[in-house]
This record gives sequence, structure tokens and C-alpha cells, in this order.
Amino acid sequence: MKWHKLDAQGRIVRTVDALDRQTATALLGGGSVVSDVSLRLDVHKFRPIETVVTDTVQTQERKEAVYRYKKGWRRLREIAVLLSARENQIRHIVDKFRIPSETSIQGGRKIRFFHPSAVKQIEKRLNNIPERIMARSVVETRRQGVIEFYRQRYAQGIHGRTQRRIDV
Repeated sequence: MKWHKLDAQGRIVRTVDALDRQTATALLGGGSVVSDVSLRLDVHKFRPIETVVTDTVQTQERKEAVYRYKKGWRRLREIAVLLSARENQIRHIVDKFRIPSETSIQGGRKIRFFHPSAVKQIEKRLNNIPERIMARSVVETRRQGVIEFYRQRYAQGIHGRTQRRIDV
């Protein structure tokens, strides 16, 4: 197989026949070593990149895609911002209560849009999440009681499912 050594401009400097890349690199003396097949098929990879120095500075900020559907319809992210909730929380409510939505394909993405009445349903469900039934201190007291109960059983040797008596 033919191997080529390339210079910084992507031109062929030397060519060698070798079985593998390691042998070709050893024969050519390091640097950029490319197979003949790779050079012919992926020639764009080995061309030098031309750079132009300018005085302008650009910030690399990720732009948010704007998806539009029908007037008044909102997508999941907009609903999350509107109701000041997490997207996963709203997604869970939508899936659990089967709130209807319409799916639109926009730029290779499937995006769910919700009617204003569906947004009201989501808000209603979000506000009806029950608070904790027991106070945190009560839960902690119960937990400590259970731990103490099992500590005493362990001390008495009753920590298995079945009690075995060993008669000596």
C-alpha cells in the first residue's frame, strides 16, 4: 500500500510502499503520513485552512431557535418559563394526565405544541400538587424509631428472618 508524507501546505513530499502506517511512519520519518486511498478520497481534510486576520470580535453565543405554530399555541419550554416550573415536571404532568398536544416537524425536530386550554390544564395540575402530609420532623422521628427498633433486635440476635436455636 502506498503512503505519502505531506508538508504543511498539503503537498506530497515523499512516497513509500509499506504494509501498515507504523512502518510507513518509520520509513518517512514522522510528520503527516497519509495513505494513498485516504488522500484521494478525503482530499479536503488535508488542504491547509486559510485564515484571515480582522479587527472585528464576535461572541460565540448559542442562538435559541424560534419555533412557530398556530397563534396562541405554546411549546413545552415556553410553558415552563410561563409557569416557572421545570420542563421535566411539565412533561411528567402532560404524560401522566394525557393532556392533548399537536406535534409539528420543524427543521428535522418533532416539537409538541399545546393549545391555550391545555396550558390552563397544566397550570391547574401543577398548582394541585399536594404538599407533604407529615412534617419533616415527624418523618425524622419515625425514622429514628425504626432504626432503634432494628438496633435492639440486632443486639438480641433476632436479626434474621428465621430464628434458629442452637442447643449445646
